[in-house]
Amino acid sequence: MKSMMRMAAVLLVSGGTVWAQYAPRQASPLSFRLYGLAEQYEWKETFEGRQVVKESGPVFGAGGELDLAFAPLAFEGIGEFTAGDLDYTGELVMEDGRTVPARSTTAYTGLKLEAHLAASLNPGDQAAFKVYGGIGTRGWQRSLDTSLSDNELGRYGYEESWASVYGIVGCAVETAAGPGGKWFGRVEARLPVDDTIEVDMSNVGGPDSVDLNPKGKTTVYGEAGLKSGWLFLAAFAETLDYGRSDMADEVPVFQPASKATIIGGKLGIWF
Repeated sequence: MKSMMRMAAVLLVSGGTVWAQYAPRQASPLSFRLYGLAEQYEWKETFEGRQVVKESGPVFGAGGELDLAFAPLAFEGIGEFTAGDLDYTGELVMEDGRTVPARSTTAYTGLKLEAHLAASLNPGDQAAFKVYGGIGTRGWQRSLDTSLSDNELGRYGYEESWASVYGIVGCAVETAAGPGGKWFGRVEARLPVDDTIEVDMSNVGGPDSVDLNPKGKTTVYGEAGLKSGWLFLAAFAETLDYGRSDMADEVPVFQPASKATIIGGKLGIWF
């Protein structure tokens, strides 16, 4: 009798026939994703239609996601940290106005935080669809002209600290992929809200705080992957895009038009 109660049996009587239907276990309203990530990062700056800076190389990091469902809505939080050394190809502007080709290394560190509110729709037993909106912030530091050994700034080195705030509108889908597995994917647009750069030029004889405001543009993010048991594997791609900033008030410098293309993968646990 007790075992029957534990299985939460529901008795249905129809036409003198007794059917036993067992209530399925309720899914937990709370889920987590913890993962490592690797990405190929490419950053380009252009001025008057000419590329003046290119940075590229691998970046590595770790992240986590939390989903808290209170049907039909859900709260989603995302946090990621990344770091890496990128190969730098650019130019040095000399005192007489000449430009000299330069190759160096840029040390990169970044942090991303996002919060979404999602609404779930269920078109079928084997698939789930949701739409979501939210806000995100992304900050990163570019330490230009650094040593591969200890990331100390070189003779021409300086540091840029970027901060972006953006709105998020997206959709996501999950569908069954055999017993215990599922395919999942999402795509979203990121809408610029506020973008700033603080430049420390003290290493090259300038001020230690120069403020710039690049013109943020709408960008996209996409992710697709497979979950099996507690493990999941996903591929993702995203862009960052900024128009040229105005000239700084402190010194005659500006941020050229800048764009990043990021392609990577995630591997982790989902529970």
